[in-house]
Amino acid sequence: CPGLVGMVTGLAPLNGPVPLPEVVPGCTVLVTLDLFTFAPTGGTTASGSLPIPNAPALAGISLYNQALELGALWSLSNGGVGTIQ
Repeated sequence: CPGLVGMVTGLAPLNGPVPLPEVVPGCTVLVTLDLFTFAPTGGTTASGSLPIPNAPALAGISLYNQALELGALWSLSNGGVGTIQ
């Protein structure tokens, strides 16, 4: 079972990967920390959602994401990006 899982969402990628050897050995932070949400876990997976208003002014904005598991051993996912259409 995974530990507590959260999603880091940023409005930009970091200028370069930031290693966290003391906290998450072997992992790097790739996105700015503009929003942190917890994702419910079920079995070995976690899922979450980010409500985005239906506002034309938001079209074209990119959101950068990275998952963080706070279990016995902390871990970070690869980074991802999505663009509001």
